[in-house]
Amino acid sequence: MEWAIATDWAARVDKYVTTIPDAPVIVECDQCGAELHEGDEAVTYDGLVLCSDECLVRYLRDCAAVDYMVIGE
Repeated sequence: MEWAIATDWAARVDKYVTTIPDAPVIVECDQCGAELHEGDEAVTYDGLVLCSDECLVRYLRDCAAVDYMVIGE
């Protein structure tokens, strides 16, 4: 009987130690919709909040007239 109590106690302590509380979502990335929490780094551009440089590049490509070409042809 003692062993069952000790095992249950250890399982509860392990769950408590390894459980990370969910941080509240402060804002979502305007490009991809990723959740940004307090303390996360973000990129702002023209009133938008973007989660990364990659999302900024995707946003600029979507909004601008971008042509792709092969140099030398």
